[in-house]
Amino acid sequence: MVSNNNLSDLPRLSTGMEVVSSDGQRVGQVKEVRERAILIERALLLPDVDLPIAAIREVTGGRAVLTVAADRVDDLWWAHAGEDAQVDTKGQYD
Repeated sequence: MVSNNNLSDLPRLSTGMEVVSSDGQRVGQVKEVRERAILIERALLLPDVDLPIAAIREVTGGRAVLTVAADRVDDLWWAHAGEDAQVDTKGQYD
């Protein structure tokens, strides 16, 4: 798992890479890699979404695997790239 929202933990993350959920469903592809977040381009009717680096479990087999299931991506609040915010990638909020 990625630690401390640090991109250096994911040296193989790149633009165009497929992004899948923890349950193996396709979420989209990496549109832009930023310092502490990535922009995910999704299907035609779904808006692009910013994901904090901490939401990525691993990069393997040419794709980024998230820490959450596909049906939870839109339910979670993702920080806008570049903002300093604490994001609970497990989807639990007080």
